[in-house]
Amino acid sequence: MPVKKKIKILIVNDSAVSRYLVTRYLLIDLLSEAKDIEIVDTVQDPKIAIEKISVLGPDVVILDIMPIMEGLSFLKKLKKTCSVPVVMLSTLTPYESVAAVKAWDLTSVEFVFRNAAHSRNSALDISDEIIRKVRLAAGTVKGSESDAWYSDVSGFPSSVEKKGRAQEKIIAIGAAAGSTQAIRKILLELPSSVPGIVITQHIHSHGVPALAEHLNTYSQLSVKEARTGDKIQSGSAYLSPGDRHLTVSKKDSQYCISLEKSVQMPHTRPSIDKFFTSVAAHAGENAIGILLGGAENDGAMGLLKMKKAGALTITLGEEDSMDFGLPNLAINLDAAVMIAQLHEIPGLILQNIST
Repeated sequence: MPVKKKIKILIVNDSAVSRYLVTRYLLIDLLSEAKDIEIVDTVQDPKIAIEKISVLGPDVVILDIMPIMEGLSFLKKLKKTCSVPVVMLSTLTPYESVAAVKAWDLTSVEFVFRNAAHSRNSALDISDEIIRKVRLAAGTVKGSESDAWYSDVSGFPSSVEKKGRAQEKIIAIGAAAGSTQAIRKILLELPSSVPGIVITQHIHSHGVPALAEHLNTYSQLSVKEARTGDKIQSGSAYLSPGDRHLTVSKKDSQYCISLEKSVQMPHTRPSIDKFFTSVAAHAGENAIGILLGGAENDGAMGLLKMKKAGALTITLGEEDSMDFGLPNLAINLDAAVMIAQLHEIPGLILQNIST
């Protein structure tokens, strides 16, 4: 039986202490069970990193965002010289938030936001997310083909009239930690007249503000991190905090958001199942449910409940899924009305809110 090829990783970090902790705690001790990952080297100097990439040929570069624009300069140079994907770590200081947003448009980058404290506990908090992002990045299309995320949705309307009926609609999206690019693709294709969009994603809580800021800047929608009591408005998108369950209710014909920090259900918080179940109960046939991914089996049963309540339910096909396990489970449960490619989803949304 042939031996499966390991994912080769090069770590670039300009802080000696941080580099040591990231290497020892995060990528050696905590991820030692990931037999498909191999650290080929750790580098402090970005200039040397470019040379190392040419020599070692890593599948993924892990980059800890650096001060005074070195990190962004590195990404710009990397894009010109080679197409290796990057997983970027960030402590999410105010400057780094802006830098991370800018970096999104530079190369194939996945973000993991970590606590500023260099401790084993802070590493534990994001170890699972790191390995998911590394695997996702290793499987991404490289070079110019990565621009496929920005392809037009052919054959679908580019806008929709702001009808009264659209106010009764709600769009619910469940997503995995590695689905950030997919969320970005969908939201950037939608006009400001769409019904309210609520997104529950398995993402570290520190990453949500920067993601919301980025999407708010580059899309036609008003995007924010969700808060308890938010009234869901058309033309707006609400991102669940990474450490709270999000549910939707309806009061006086108005959809509202509630957040709670109850126990994990059973594997993760926020729970996509809990979110979808609330949408099924309060929106029924006026909802569109989209499952892009999730942890374990979280989201499949909730999507089924939405379908039974009369909602249009959509899941990604195998071609566009970073991990087809959950979408495949939803398909096997007959929870999906439609199985779609990523580039089709914005058009399907517009078709089904304009009829």
